[in-house]
Amino acid sequence: MDDFDDRGSLEVEVASSHPDIASVQYVGDTKDFSPNTNWTGSFNLTARFLGYTQCAYGLAKLLLANNVALQLGLFVTGCSPGGGGSNLWTYILGGNLHLSVTMTFLSTLAAFAMMPFWTMTLGRLIFAEGHIIVPYRNIATLAGGLVIPLMVGLLIRRLFPRVADCLAKALKPLAGIFICVIVVFGIYANLYMLQLLDTMVLLSATCLVLLGYAFGGVAAALMRQSWPDALTIAVETGIQNTGIAIFILRVTLEQPEADINTVVPLRIDEIRGRRMAIFDKEYKRQQALIPRLEKIEVTYEELNDEKVTLIMNKGISTPYNCAQHINEQLLKRSVVAEVNGEVWDMHRAITTDCTLKLLHMKPEDLHQATLVNKAFWRSCSFLLGAVVESTFQDEISVCLHSFPPANVRSGSFVYDVQLNLKDWVPSQNDLRQIAAAFQKFVRQDHIFQRLDVDSSVALKMFEDNAFKTEQIPHIATKSSTGRSITVYRVGDHIDISRGPMIASSSLVGRCSIPAIHKLNSKLYRFQGVALPSEIHINHFAFGILESRARKLAKSCKDT
Repeated sequence: MDDFDDRGSLEVEVASSHPDIASVQYVGDTKDFSPNTNWTGSFNLTARFLGYTQCAYGLAKLLLANNVALQLGLFVTGCSPGGGGSNLWTYILGGNLHLSVTMTFLSTLAAFAMMPFWTMTLGRLIFAEGHIIVPYRNIATLAGGLVIPLMVGLLIRRLFPRVADCLAKALKPLAGIFICVIVVFGIYANLYMLQLLDTMVLLSATCLVLLGYAFGGVAAALMRQSWPDALTIAVETGIQNTGIAIFILRVTLEQPEADINTVVPLRIDEIRGRRMAIFDKEYKRQQALIPRLEKIEVTYEELNDEKVTLIMNKGISTPYNCAQHINEQLLKRSVVAEVNGEVWDMHRAITTDCTLKLLHMKPEDLHQATLVNKAFWRSCSFLLGAVVESTFQDEISVCLHSFPPANVRSGSFVYDVQLNLKDWVPSQNDLRQIAAAFQKFVRQDHIFQRLDVDSSVALKMFEDNAFKTEQIPHIATKSSTGRSITVYRVGDHIDISRGPMIASSSLVGRCSIPAIHKLNSKLYRFQGVALPSEIHINHFAFGILESRARKLAKSCKDT
């Protein structure tokens, strides 16, 4: 070791192929390398993989008791080795840089054994329903990212000492700039997530880091380490390689649960609140594009071939507004409209002179009956998604997938939903509770508000839903512009559909949820049956409809 100290200065470069692990080049003196460095580095392994991991487990159980996925996230973070960011902070704060590199390298090597040990012991107490995968290749890449640049730094110091001196002088300001860039762009890229941070997640994550600093610092003080070494141990114990933790969660949990739970828990009211804000902003933007009021001529054709001409506002007036000018009975019965022969939402603005027909649930024309039935069935699927999304408790992750096109012959309206429930077999009581929630929701007389948006707006609106973000580009290509997505809002619920929908949820009468079929490990198909509010049948007849609706609907196409 004395011969090694006589060589003068040592240049070390730490880098990583992981984009979320800081890379830095720094130069130090070999006097910081001593037998104490290796002893303290070994001591850090005990602090990190024995005490710190147990602290992470305790915090997960204490503060995140109602969310298994978040418990797993916090625990896996506590099991992870140190990251390159700890080397940056050690250098900036004046710690022992060589000790920091040694600790990061040793903890990375130890992770090959300690991470499987802890995930298969304490980890099984949290996540008993699946296999936690340890990314050995990622850990090996991290170790290589430490050793290889270290050797390159030694060669630069030996062959180009003046270059090494210049790098040493520029290192600290460059490191400061690098950290500022990471912080600024990190906050900007995840601003939406930061706005939705749950209090308990903030508390648990903060406590984990602070406990790491405190645990490492106090332990180093008890071992009578010098201040630079104690500072380094505290930083190395408190800063984790979160890239390893996120990778584990992504390969352990199924999508999109992995995407959601590796960041923050998003409660349904928070998700809906953000979507409504985007919806309202886009609606106001589109309304502001109307320069001035222009009049259009709408010719309403009654069933007896009589015609009524209405002067309405272009881009603002809807078939519903037209019905308000005719009579109240027509207003209450109208389900959808026909504008120039095209089936049209009752609350969709009319943009040109047209002929208008208003359709109810009992049309005599067979073609009109088919259009009305499809709109009714489609709307019921939409409403079912709204109810299912808000019915389950917060600790159960609910992610809406899609609902197939309306198929009246199937005997049921459906919605496919992903739930983080293993081997759930819905009871009759579960079905009754969902049906009761559905009935309560539709009686609140929510209108279906339609809005055509650019696909970029839709992607932002549904960025928390991996299924929707995958479907949106495909749906947009089928639109007339190649970029348009139609969304509907009912109450505080927003979803994607080509439409058209019925005028109001109050047009839905008696309903039932006869079956929930499991499609794969976590995807469930909810199936319902309902009658229009103006149609009434006896209990026996409705039971026949329920029996038919229990059969699995085979359609798998997205709406």
